[in-house]
Amino acid sequence: MKLFLITLLACFSVVSATEATVVFVTGEVRKQCLVDEAETGYWINLDGQRYWYKKDQVKSVSYTQNSTLTEKQLADIAAADRLRQSNMRQESEKRARVEQERLSATKASVAEMARQDQSQALAIADERRRADNVAAQNAGEREILAATREVIQAEKRERAAAAAALAEQDRLNRNGVNERTIDRPVVIAKRPLIVVSLIGGTIVAEDGTFLGTINSNEFDVKSISFKFGKYGSQFSATSVFNQFGAYGSPFSHTSCANRFASSPPRLYNSNGIFVGYLTNNAVKSPTIELAALVAVLNSR
Repeated sequence: MKLFLITLLACFSVVSATEATVVFVTGEVRKQCLVDEAETGYWINLDGQRYWYKKDQVKSVSYTQNSTLTEKQLADIAAADRLRQSNMRQESEKRARVEQERLSATKASVAEMARQDQSQALAIADERRRADNVAAQNAGEREILAATREVIQAEKRERAAAAAALAEQDRLNRNGVNERTIDRPVVIAKRPLIVVSLIGGTIVAEDGTFLGTINSNEFDVKSISFKFGKYGSQFSATSVFNQFGAYGSPFSHTSCANRFASSPPRLYNSNGIFVGYLTNNAVKSPTIELAALVAVLNSR
């Protein structure tokens, strides 16, 4: 214990505080260090901190002549070193803040570019959908036009055949031929309604009552395919499936099920354009019957 106390006192017995060049046994050289030499080692000021080194850790100490410093000089040097360290920390923190701000600005710019790209992609997708819808609508209109032309030609042929039959009957009557003939009524072919043009459209009664949307979505509350809704239930007053209602009864003049109905429900496509009637009345044209419409929706 006595030997330990002697050694400890020797370590803290400072001879002088001088400026020197220190060469460590590791080969490191530190110049202009403040060195307090004791009997068993050195107190060396490195980067504003004092460190204890045993003499076997130091290879050599070269003191600068007339470098012994007073306590005030040592305090001033330590204060200057602390100020230098503080300035270095502040500069480092400033560079870190600038780098962080630059990184944040870069991230914000990248995020904005990503949002713009996403918005542009959505706009392009919307434009493509609109173009596809227009193309589908044009295709449906072309189908309707072709079918209409075909019906018109059929009408012309039927009228020509009927006119020829009447001319033949007149000729026989003029010649006094007592031949029993059968009246040949003029048959006008009913124009068919292209079902593809109805998907996404609506059914509206003659009095303006909305009777449902035409699609196969069984969960759409406005769809005639929703069997528990206002427009698909067989018990609803606004349903074409209600056999006792104004729009589904076989006796109502506004019903789709009355083949003599004078004002059956009207059909409009997804653009709100009138395309025909929902009825089995052979006089109306163009038309589609309810059973045929339901069969098409069930097949989708």
